Amino acid sequence: MPALTQHFGKFCTLLAILGVLDAHLLIAQCWAWTQMLADRSDRGIELAIDSTFNGEHPCALCLQIKAAKVEKDEQQPISVRSEVFQLAGFCTPSEMTRAMQVSPPPHRQLKLELWQPLTPAGFISTPISPPPQVNS
Repeated sequence: MPALTQHFGKFCTLLAILGVLDAHLLIAQCWAWTQMLADRSDRGIELAIDSTFNGEHPCALCLQIKAAKVEKDEQQPISVRSEVFQLAGFCTPSEMTRAMQVSPPPHRQLKLELWQPLTPAGFISTPISPPPQVNS
């Protein structure tokens, strides 16, 4: 049983992702183009391709898909009321965006001499004088 519920969960997740990405509209558009090409192929493949993809002669399904895209674009996102945030003790969305604004660091010029070797921090370029003694 657990394998069945796991597969069902993955299937539902996949459907949700495809719905969010508007994959259903893409699949419907591909289906519409295929049908248009099949219906118009009696005039020749070149004319069928031209009349299908030029946008001047859309089919009924293409018009429905276009209307669905326009309707989705016109939908406004649900606004979150700032009173709810204040009652819950959180900052409002405008305060949150102000707090999240990050300014770039100030511009600093890097001055390097071409003849100067680049050394890592903490690296001593001169030997220690006197050299350490090894006790044997």
